[in-house]
Amino acid sequence: MSYKYRGADGEMIRTNTFLLCPTRNQERKLFELADNCTKMYNEINYKRRQSYFAGKMNWNTDEEYHKYKKLIGSATAQQVINKNNEAWKSYFALLKAYKAGKIEDRPHPPGYWKDRATGKRILRILVRNDAYKLDNKYLRLPFKLKVKWRGKNKWRGKQGRLEIVYDALSGRWVCYQPVEVEPLHQPIGD
Repeated sequence: MSYKYRGADGEMIRTNTFLLCPTRNQERKLFELADNCTKMYNEINYKRRQSYFAGKMNWNTDEEYHKYKKLIGSATAQQVINKNNEAWKSYFALLKAYKAGKIEDRPHPPGYWKDRATGKRILRILVRNDAYKLDNKYLRLPFKLKVKWRGKNKWRGKQGRLEIVYDALSGRWVCYQPVEVEPLHQPIGD
């Protein structure tokens, strides 16, 4: 699966998707990291939702950052905060478009990383682009995790934030790696 959008510099963004093949010990560590990332995201989101509904948006995440940085690493904690910031900024942009009459359906504030049907948390790990390395056989992650992966990375270029999601239906860890690539062709003419 490959998603397309343009980066800030006009490059095309594509997404490599691949599977992790962890050992039992590695999988235990992945579950622990993902659970803590999800808890952190949900705590930040709860605090922001409560402040938003009270009429005064609270963007401060210092408490959550210091609480989780030892559990998931400071770079990953920053990425969780960034992901929540992106969700809220997107919500406010959609709300502005709705009020201007550009879209029909009123947007909803960002939700939690939780499956509504089962009530279980959606497990995700966010890894900053300079905190992981992907070679032909292994994905090297913080906390000295070196996990085998499988699949085919179609796109090469500047790597973005890695998102690792546990798919509860298949029981597998799926990785999404955005990559900035040059456009396949340049238009000719004016």
